[in-house]
Amino acid sequence: MKRLSLYIVCVLLTFSITGRAAAKTEYIVQKGDTFWEIALSNKVELDILIQMNSQVSNPDIIFPGQKIFIPGGKRIVNIVPLSPLEKTLFDLTNAKRKQIGLRPLLLDQTLLSAARQKSLDMMKNEYVSHISPRYGDYKTMLKALQIPFENVRECIGAGTNSAEEILQTWLSSSVNKANILDKESNQIGIGYAKGGLHGHYWTVYINQKAKGGN
Repeated sequence: MKRLSLYIVCVLLTFSITGRAAAKTEYIVQKGDTFWEIALSNKVELDILIQMNSQVSNPDIIFPGQKIFIPGGKRIVNIVPLSPLEKTLFDLTNAKRKQIGLRPLLLDQTLLSAARQKSLDMMKNEYVSHISPRYGDYKTMLKALQIPFENVRECIGAGTNSAEEILQTWLSSSVNKANILDKESNQIGIGYAKGGLHGHYWTVYINQKAKGGN
C-alpha cells in the first residue's frame, strides 16, 4: 500500500480578535444543525459545548427538537491534557527552540481547542487547506470563536501520524521554519485528528501574546 502523501501548509495570520461568548443558555436543534455550526453561531468553543451537553450520546448526530445547553457570559476554558501525539509535537517543538536559544512556547487551552477543531474539520470534510469548504477561511472561524489573540501563525498538515516527521517537514520550509521558530512567539495550541481521506491531520497555532493581553 502506497504511503499517504504528506500535505503541508503554513501561513502567518495577523489580526486582532476580541469579544465574549453569546449569553444564551438553551437552544432547540433545528433541521440541518451540527454542533460545529451551533458553536460558531453562538461564539463558543466546540469542546466546551460538547462537554456541557453530555446528555447527547453522539455529538456527530443530533436531531431537530433536541435541547442543547450553551454557555454564556465569559469564555469558559477547561484544562484539557494533550494527547500523546500532541504532547510529542509540543516537546519536540520546544526542544528545537531551546537548541537555538529561544524561549519555550506555553500551551494555551483556547488555541488547543481551536487547533483540534480545525484538524477535525479537515478530517471530516477531507481537505487540507486554510479554507474550509463548509465554514470558510480560518480567520472567519477564529473570529466566530472569539479567540482573543494577535499575530497568530497557523500550520496545517496531513498524511502522517509521526510528530517528528510533521515537524521536520515544516522546518524544511523557510516560511514554516520562521513561523515555528519566531523569537517573539510565546504560546502554542496543537490539534491532531485521526481518520478521513489522509488518515492523520495536524494543526498548530502559534501566537505572540502581547504584554498585558489575554
